[in-house]
Amino acid sequence: MEMTNAQRLILSNQYKMMTMLDPDNAERYRRLQTIIERGYGLQMRELDREFGQLTEETCRTVIDIMEMYHALHVSWTNLKDAAGIDERRVTFLGFDAATEARYLGYVRFMVNVEGRYSHFDAGTHGFNSQTRCGRNISGC
Repeated sequence: MEMTNAQRLILSNQYKMMTMLDPDNAERYRRLQTIIERGYGLQMRELDREFGQLTEETCRTVIDIMEMYHALHVSWTNLKDAAGIDERRVTFLGFDAATEARYLGYVRFMVNVEGRYSHFDAGTHGFNSQTRCGRNISGC
């Protein structure tokens, strides 16, 4: 990632402010500030990863998965006798943060920012299922 000195100074100041605004992640912001200020080329590539992209097709696929789990859970709730079906099998657990972080981020955006699927239980891990579900989402 190539940046002018002015861009580096602006970004460094942003990380400094983030350190003060978000003490829980202050160490991370200090590290990024140091990388920017000193121009460590190898580590600056990490910043590129911060600016990911999900295609429209991938976003729609993630929404389709969430819609499917919504329909499954509604159907399960409407069953007269659901005793033979474990609720966890029809509950949206999310995506694995280690291998599906981009999808997980989109789910969190949809729920926390867009206000959709607020009825889904984020659990203690915020939709991090902590297990790869094996979904192959094209367009990634």
